[in-house]
Order: sequence, then structure tokens, then C-alpha cells
Amino acid sequence: MKQDDDKIDYLLAGKIAGTLDSTELIEIDMLIAEDNTIHERWLALNNALPADGISEVEWADLTTVLQKSKTNIHLFKKLAVAAVITGVCVTTLFYFLPKQQQQIANNNTIQLTLSNGQVIDLSKEKGDVAAGDAQLNNTQHTLTYTVTGKEKTGINSLTVPIGKDYKITLDDGTEVWLNSASQLSFPFSFTGNTREISINGEAYLKIAKDEKKPFIVHLPHNSVQVLGTEFNVNSYDSGVVKVALVQGAVNVINGTKTVSVQPGMEAVSNANGISMEQFDKTRVLGWKKGIYYFYGADLKEISKVLPRWFGINVSIDNPIVMNKKFAGGVDRNQPISVFIENLKMVTDIECSFDEKNNTLHFK
Repeated sequence: MKQDDDKIDYLLAGKIAGTLDSTELIEIDMLIAEDNTIHERWLALNNALPADGISEVEWADLTTVLQKSKTNIHLFKKLAVAAVITGVCVTTLFYFLPKQQQQIANNNTIQLTLSNGQVIDLSKEKGDVAAGDAQLNNTQHTLTYTVTGKEKTGINSLTVPIGKDYKITLDDGTEVWLNSASQLSFPFSFTGNTREISINGEAYLKIAKDEKKPFIVHLPHNSVQVLGTEFNVNSYDSGVVKVALVQGAVNVINGTKTVSVQPGMEAVSNANGISMEQFDKTRVLGWKKGIYYFYGADLKEISKVLPRWFGINVSIDNPIVMNKKFAGGVDRNQPISVFIENLKMVTDIECSFDEKNNTLHFK
């Protein structure tokens, strides 16, 4: 049975670390039982680990265990890293947040801007907050509200900065989880025959079903039409929109083209049209737990994520390391130093911050 090596590396390491969900655990157990090569890799990994095991160690803390022996480090390098050098580039590459995300992330607090221009700092204002004809409740990292006056149809904006996430429950009961450097535009009340919002960045949505009022999510150059469903939208990369459907059914619209998405599939929309592929829930939805998973990611991919999660700039100074691969995760609830130490340990990549401590250089 031929399997994607990067995915197998992730599953084997995750089984050791105890970080797999039930579906992933069943998958790797079946592969170990059915594939002799994977079975041998599993035995080799276990034999190289300390006798007391590491079942209670989180992925991001594997550094502590692996540092105990050179054998462990050497084996984990084989399992978790596929280093491939292709081509030579003489230009140092710098990675910053795209302009739109920079604008969203200018402030380091979660902000609600009302249609009348009033700005409410949700990082400071907790509990019940008056907002004109609406009464807000900002509790446990979640915003709910009730309209106390007449229906409010003006458009409000909820902005989540770098390194944070936030949840809001809309007027109809729809729940929206916003990832870092993301923005939601919405009315306090849905009037008319549709319910419409706009999202820039990444969000997970659980849409309240209302067959009489279809729900429409406006994204850069695209829109998504739904009745009642759960899905993830991602527009971080300029010109690319990804819609991953967990359950229900949605239509993704790009210009004059409309494509229906089935559960377990992700629609990827760009200037060339809309393509469809299966998606990995752990990888796509890991951000809701504050974890971004890398499956055989090169530094170019890693360098797009770190600025968004930690508010730093990234520079790839050494072209030779540009295409080295890394499998693992980064937890934004921990200091970036934890990820840096993990990366250094399982690869030959050196990295450090400059004197101003705002640019991470890969050397």
C-alpha cells in the first residue's frame, strides 16, 4: 500500500506523542498492521525511544525527550524531515504579512467597529457592553448580542489581530470562529430574503439553518452560498480562496462559475477557476486549537505562517535551506522559541532574531 511519506511521518510521530485524534489513530494502526514497511518503521521508532515512553508529551514538547540521546534525534530526523535541495537562488527572501493582513493586524487588540464609527476594544471591555441599540456580551472569548431597539442593518466590522482568535454568535444563531489577522463584516440584524456577511482571512462557520433565508459568505473575488452547514474558509493567500466543507452542502461561486462542494472536500478557487480535493481535518482545522500542522512543509510555507501567528518578519538568508522539508506543528499559545528549538533540532537549519528582535533569519 503506497502512502504519502510525509503523512506517515506525521502519524507515526503523533502516535508516539499522543496527539492524534481517533480517526488518525485508527488510520495509523491499520497501516501498521497491514504494511510491513510501516510496521518496521514503527518498531524502529519505539526501540529508539526511552524505556518510559513519551505518551503524555505534547508534540511541541518532543524536544525535551529527543534531546536525551543522539540516537533519538537521528531517527526522528529520518522520520520527521525529508530534506530536499533543489535549485540555487542568490536572492535573500523576506516574508511579511500581505498588505490587507497588515492593515487588519495594525492593532494588537480584538476590535469591534460599529456602523456609526464607534470602536469597542473587546480585549478590554468584558461582560455586558452597551453599543447603541444593541447590547453586547463579551464573555469567555465569545461575543453575543441582542438588538434592543429597531433592527440594525448597518455593517459592523470585527477585527482579530495577529496571534489571537475569537468567536461571535450572529443574530440568527450562526457561530463564526475567526483566526488571527482576520476580519468579519456583518449587520446586527439580518433583514430581507438573505443573510449576508463578508470575511477576509480565515474563519470556521457553523450556519444556523433557515431555508427561507439562504446564507451568503462574501470572500475576496468569491462567495459561498449555504442553508445550514459547517465549513472553513481561508483567503490568506492573495488571489486564492479555500473552502473546506465539514458537513452539509455549499456552492462556491467564482465569477460566472458555480461549483458544489461535498463533505470532506475542499474547493480551491483562483484566477484559473475552481478545483476540488480532499482535505485533512487535523491540518485544516488545527488552528481552532491554536496549532498549525506542517506536513513536509518547506521554509517558504513556514515563513508565511510565522508572521501571521507571531507578528514577526522572516528572512531566508541561505538559499540552500529554502526547500528543506519539515513535519511537525507550531503552537501559537507557546513562545515562538519552542518552535525554533524544535526546528533546529530536527533539521540542519540555523535561525536567530536580529538586533531589533522583529525579524527571524534562517541561515
